[in-house]
Amino acid sequence: MKLHAHIHKIKCINDLQLNLPLDKGLYAITGQNGSGKSTIAGSVASVFFNFPMKEYFGKTDEDAFIHFELGVSKRKWHINKNKWEQETEGPRMDIKGFFEGSLIFGEVVGFFRQEKSGS
Repeated sequence: MKLHAHIHKIKCINDLQLNLPLDKGLYAITGQNGSGKSTIAGSVASVFFNFPMKEYFGKTDEDAFIHFELGVSKRKWHINKNKWEQETEGPRMDIKGFFEGSLIFGEVVGFFRQEKSGS
């Protein structure tokens, strides 16, 4: 099963539609700093968990929205009079686990190395 997401004018994402797998497994969204990885993860988390949208996404355009579809269920977040509003249709969307984390790739910085004395 896949979650269809449509993210429009949220942080650095102008307009993005994607289908995310919800089957058991490990999935990665990769990209450079500031490319929208956390915005995607936060948007997807808003389907399953309630959190203060304005605090997380900051100031957005009046035509910003996040729409989701999972089977016959739909959830929509949009701005109305400068406030986020949610609309739901169909059964509750549910997920058994969701985690956002970071993995840093590269060389360890010098001050983390232990140097042998006397060498």
